[in-house]
Amino acid sequence: MNLYNRHCLTYFALLYILLFPATLLAQEYQLVWSDEFNDTGKPDPSSWSHEEGFVRNEEYQWYQPDNAYCKEGVLTIEARKERIKNPKYQSKGRDWRSIREYAEYTSSSIKTVGKKEFLYGRFEVKARIPTAGGSWPAIWTLGKDMPWPSNGEIDIMEYYRIKGVPHILANVAW
Repeated sequence: MNLYNRHCLTYFALLYILLFPATLLAQEYQLVWSDEFNDTGKPDPSSWSHEEGFVRNEEYQWYQPDNAYCKEGVLTIEARKERIKNPKYQSKGRDWRSIREYAEYTSSSIKTVGKKEFLYGRFEVKARIPTAGGSWPAIWTLGKDMPWPSNGEIDIMEYYRIKGVPHILANVAW
């Protein structure tokens, strides 16, 4: 057995040892909220709200509610190539959100802030993500008492490319 295979075997053995007790402890958890997206149409407004416009990271996408919808137990967040006029456009603006007259791409971003908040717990997400260049799918938790980044962001999953090389960040913590 070569060194690489031994390292892989050791890694998976340690991973199994670490995960096995977690499955036993998981039996003590009590489900306090879930969303299976079984309704057709928009995500449940009692749990989810939408971000709108240019939001973060100087991204080229414009977030809008129409790009998120539920059908047959699946939440779809759809990226579209479409030209949208920026209502906050200012030809002499200084903020990146106002100096773009148009957005060439739209998407959606939903969040539970102010509707569903948890201090402790276990989060499970089943998701299929796009891997095309220019996409940056992410699932994360945020604190509620301070503005970002001081509020304690925990990245559950992010996928992005750096110089064309795919990177996936997935965290497991307990």
